[in-house]
Amino acid sequence: VDRVLIAAAQGDVPASILVNKIDQGVDSWVDSRIKVWENLGIRVLKCSAESGEGMEVLLKYLEKKTAVLFGPSGVGKSTLLNKLIPGINLTTGGLSLKYDRGRHVTNFGRLLDTPWGGHLIDTPGVREILVRGIRPEDLPHWFPEFENVPGKCSFQPCSHKHEPGCSILKAVEDGLIDSDRYENYLRIRNELESEVR
Repeated sequence: VDRVLIAAAQGDVPASILVNKIDQGVDSWVDSRIKVWENLGIRVLKCSAESGEGMEVLLKYLEKKTAVLFGPSGVGKSTLLNKLIPGINLTTGGLSLKYDRGRHVTNFGRLLDTPWGGHLIDTPGVREILVRGIRPEDLPHWFPEFENVPGKCSFQPCSHKHEPGCSILKAVEDGLIDSDRYENYLRIRNELESEVR
């Protein structure tokens, strides 16, 4: 999710997060992620295409907008579209029991007209998105919580990976920065650094 948020911000595209399948319950890890995203000012919508819960709020949110449904296979994008746009009858795949992940049923992106005066862009499921076009030293800019940390790092520039006196490492240790988001920062930073070499 963090990679998609960065890509959207790079393109100056407002991003919201849609949590589908809430009829199956929202576990504590997902709930903690939702709180982190909301604390960052990211709008999180919750719904169930199966039960209809949250669909009215989603429809109101999408009214007169063009929106992209983007995510891994199996999260219910096609099922959601079938509920939102009556009569389109997209193929749905469910989860593969063998691989415990979504089946790839959408093979190409398509722009769909909606009955509420907007458009939805359906995309194939993705397994991973790579962050491109960012220098490793500029990555902290794409993690807004880094900018609100009190104090300055002892070393400039600071990679926020291992330097003594790093205010970001201290903020993670103190619980001011979410540890999962920080781990994602490290993974992306390492990928960007390996590209430069």
